[in-house]
Amino acid sequence: VIQYNSPRQALKLAQRVGRAGHREDTISRGHIICSNPMDALESCVLSKMIGEGILEPTNIFRPCLDVAAHQVVGLLIEYRTATKEDLLKFFRRSYIYRNIDIDFIDEIVDFLIHIRIIGIDNRRLFLRRRAWRYYYSNISTIPDQRTFRVRHVVTGQEIGHLDEEFVASNISPDRVFICSAKPWRVVSVDGDTILVEPVSRYIGEIPRWDGELIPVEPVASLRVAELHEEVKKSNKESAIRILMAHGVNRYTAERIYLMIKRSLDIGPYKIIIEKCMGDVVIHAPFGSKINEGLGLLISSFLSGYLNKNINYRSDPYRIHLEIPSGQDIEIIKTMLRSTVSENIRPFFEKYVTYSRLFKWRFLNVARRMGIISKDADLSLVDLDRIIERYRGTPPFKEALNEVFHDKIDLPGLLRILDKIDKDKIDIELIYRDELSEGARYIAERDKTRIINDKEMEIELVTIFKKRTLERRVTLFCTNCMDYRETFTVKNVPESLKCPKCGSHMLAVGTEDDWKLLRNQNRLKIKKDEKHRIDSILNSAVLYRNFGQLAAIALSVPGIGSRTAARILHHTHRDEMRFFRELFEAEKRFFRTRQYWS
Repeated sequence: VIQYNSPRQALKLAQRVGRAGHREDTISRGHIICSNPMDALESCVLSKMIGEGILEPTNIFRPCLDVAAHQVVGLLIEYRTATKEDLLKFFRRSYIYRNIDIDFIDEIVDFLIHIRIIGIDNRRLFLRRRAWRYYYSNISTIPDQRTFRVRHVVTGQEIGHLDEEFVASNISPDRVFICSAKPWRVVSVDGDTILVEPVSRYIGEIPRWDGELIPVEPVASLRVAELHEEVKKSNKESAIRILMAHGVNRYTAERIYLMIKRSLDIGPYKIIIEKCMGDVVIHAPFGSKINEGLGLLISSFLSGYLNKNINYRSDPYRIHLEIPSGQDIEIIKTMLRSTVSENIRPFFEKYVTYSRLFKWRFLNVARRMGIISKDADLSLVDLDRIIERYRGTPPFKEALNEVFHDKIDLPGLLRILDKIDKDKIDIELIYRDELSEGARYIAERDKTRIINDKEMEIELVTIFKKRTLERRVTLFCTNCMDYRETFTVKNVPESLKCPKCGSHMLAVGTEDDWKLLRNQNRLKIKKDEKHRIDSILNSAVLYRNFGQLAAIALSVPGIGSRTAARILHHTHRDEMRFFRELFEAEKRFFRTRQYWS
């Protein structure tokens, strides 16, 4: 088995490598190929954990409200009727629901009655008309993902595709987003089509896609920090021996060693807050889910303190924030030391519900629990209003439970804050002129830049130039008509004369152009063909005067000899301007060719 980059969990690595050698007398073998030293370091630790028989603990879901609601309807389909006490007795047979009480059943049943999926009469529950459709439409808890097409509102051109998670969380009229390396403003959402218009100037993030990354648990991330600390304190040869003992080859061990030597003194019981200009990187090796919660906590506090929205991004070892460059980071240290653990749960329940993450979870839970139809048009769904309407109900609680289970380890975060309060974790502040090696791993992914028409124009013209130089043209003699030769545009000679008659009047065109010119005296020439012949003869004059540049211009679709002559006379001394003019001419041709006769 070959694993590309870190598997992120020893449990996942063991399962994947276990697929190799499916025989009693065969040893399962696997190889991890990493694209960067940080992934290699993490993989070292995970493979060592497997060798020592240490795996991440299994985190079982708490009693799921959406699954329980579905099961209630399923039981009524099977038995036609039941009491709440019957349901409680049935549910307690399951390990997951073994500790529930009648209040849990009351909450689920009352919700299903409210949305008219079931009814109650004389303490006995019964099905309503919607029940069968609800039940059979929600057999799986895996969310369905729709895809939306993005189209230019003027040209109708398809620009790209967006998945439903992004649309549900980010897309509404007048919102700006980036697609195909260019900023666009939403005009409207019509069914599965998003109509947009280009934006000339916008400060935004470079698009990225992380997907649902497997979380790195603290049992692994803290061991990575311990290994980092051990290697940092060792000389080169000792460090390489330590790393090779974890299963890497010498080349990889040297790369990891160099990365660690350029990084800060990271340790398992230490938080380092590193600041460089407006970048703040908090080195905290507590795993994916604890750092997600810590990042939300710190960014929410700073947003309120600075009266400015402070975004964050976290990974298992760091949290990155962008703050005003003159802001002192001592305030972050003070906040971490003064946070009261008892206030954390209410804080997260308040702030998480306004996040993109919660909205997407709530949308899926709402579909599974019958509030929103699976084929509902998102452009007609006011998700914020629905969330507020169902705040405190089973769908709201279930979405919150999923966020806390999958993304934020609240008990783990409370343990970290408790250790900070008891001085068992040190907090160190460091100011630097440039970010450390480890900090750049997260900060460089987050950089924003000004994306404007000028930048995109240069990039697009460069691509256009490369594409144009790969086109093919035919050069043929307009005097004797006996010579013709086909070239790739980039290989067209600057100057060429006919090897048959010595004429310099070589036209630039196609095989069909050569045939038309050769047979013009034998055929009855139509008006449009006469114009074409004039253009062919003019191309010979352009090639004689401008050489390869003429061949480049005439190879572009929609550019005849008249347009080529105008562009060549004004831009032949400025290459960038020359290709830009050709690019604009080609775009005009594609926009208007449908109107040409």
